[in-house]
Amino acid sequence: MVKLIEALETRIRSLEEKLAAKTASDPVKSEINPQDLAGMKKDVEMMKEQSKQNESFNGFFRNVELGGVIDGYYGFNNNKVDMFTQGRAFDVRHNAFSLQMAKLSLERKNSKESPLGFRVDLGLGETVDRIISVSDSSRNDATKHVLQAYASYVAPVGSGLTIDFGKFYTPIGAEVVDTKDNFNYSRGWLFAFGPYYHAGLRAKYAFNDKVALTGFLVNGWDNLFENNVGPGSNGKTFGFQLGLTPTKKFSLTETYLAGPEAPLANVPAISKRNNWRHIADTVAIYTVNDKLSVGEFRLRFGR
Repeated sequence: MVKLIEALETRIRSLEEKLAAKTASDPVKSEINPQDLAGMKKDVEMMKEQSKQNESFNGFFRNVELGGVIDGYYGFNNNKVDMFTQGRAFDVRHNAFSLQMAKLSLERKNSKESPLGFRVDLGLGETVDRIISVSDSSRNDATKHVLQAYASYVAPVGSGLTIDFGKFYTPIGAEVVDTKDNFNYSRGWLFAFGPYYHAGLRAKYAFNDKVALTGFLVNGWDNLFENNVGPGSNGKTFGFQLGLTPTKKFSLTETYLAGPEAPLANVPAISKRNNWRHIADTVAIYTVNDKLSVGEFRLRFGR
């Protein structure tokens, strides 16, 4: 369409020149109709606008990144219990080739200049089954393969306020769900007991390259749907995360989540006080060199 518009604009300029020359030599008669020429110019402007809209639409999806990973393992353990290895997060099977995770990702990163974005992670394997097994699986089976799915918008506030809505991985801990992004192939006990994900809102604002603050308002943790029932358990979980990076070698992240959460789905709450659940998490990481990073401390209290 761009080439067609350029050709038409060239044709219009040529006709305008001929019309001007003809009008100067013979003001009474001209083979070129000015009204037809004006109509052609109007059509070109409409084509330009349509081309601009198409380019905007195509440009949005042209910047979508497609990725994927297949994570498998073979495990052998002489101390097995009923063919399973105890004390591991996801790689639990003995003497078996296992698919831990097969994942497909779609992401459009956003910025202050290009504010709209999204992220979708679809996965299957033992990791997915493990994540769902600790939550309200009876209400999540239909969507358990959607590991993350959220829309993102950078609001024009200061340097840019990033607002996400949907399902996303938990901010708790230094370890993560995806093995390729983790320090070790398996995980520590603190990670294995969750939380793994949340559903709701989060908003992040970076004051500069050293200080960032994130707020959360979610259903709870490890439940896509609200599972609060009974009096005193009708609220949401809220929290914050403060990230400090005073130097390139040292970072400190403090996260706190709390809410009137029922301990299990479909169990009536006794009182609001008894059902408040808290988690505080402090992660300090010091990068010794490009091959060694050390440090993590987590504090949990409440349930």
